[in-house]
Amino acid sequence: MKISLILNCGWFGRSHAAKSLLARTAIQSALLDAIGKLLDKPVYRLLGQRVKPLPTSVTVGIKAIPDTLEEIQDYMRNGFRIIKVKIGKTVEEDVERLHKICEEYGNKVQLRVDINQGYSLSEFRWFLKKTNDISFDVIEQPLPTSEFEYMELLHDRTIANIAADENRHSPGGCAEVGNSQKKIWDLQY
Repeated sequence: MKISLILNCGWFGRSHAAKSLLARTAIQSALLDAIGKLLDKPVYRLLGQRVKPLPTSVTVGIKAIPDTLEEIQDYMRNGFRIIKVKIGKTVEEDVERLHKICEEYGNKVQLRVDINQGYSLSEFRWFLKKTNDISFDVIEQPLPTSEFEYMELLHDRTIANIAADENRHSPGGCAEVGNSQKKIWDLQY
């Protein structure tokens, strides 16, 4: 059965509702959903999926260690293996929390951390030293946006990707990230 035939039939293009893009989209979504249910196939299969699904991460907020471990366990039960942990409250607590995550889950999870500008330069250096045994996929915005040049300098001290996020909230910050000679990730494109 050709999906395009159903979606492009004459009445669909001539109706009053079809004049509104929003209404057309709603009708198209409803038709695809109904056809998928009728054929017992997900819509992406009806449309001919061409790309394998990309793994996605889930985020754990700043919370106590037992709550963090429990939340990660729940995510793992649902198939997630990439975990982004929000940190940046105090560097000592953050390091302890991350080590507990590694003790509990080892290499079963891929870790990312989002520091949200929470560290000074000296705290970030200490963090890198104390977490040298942890493999991070990404370290997001460790320093204040005003200290972007230090993010570039510290890039070579870690195998993790350092990402700029909050730096992108101004034209000057966008230029800094775009002109960086280091591989500072841009999380806003």
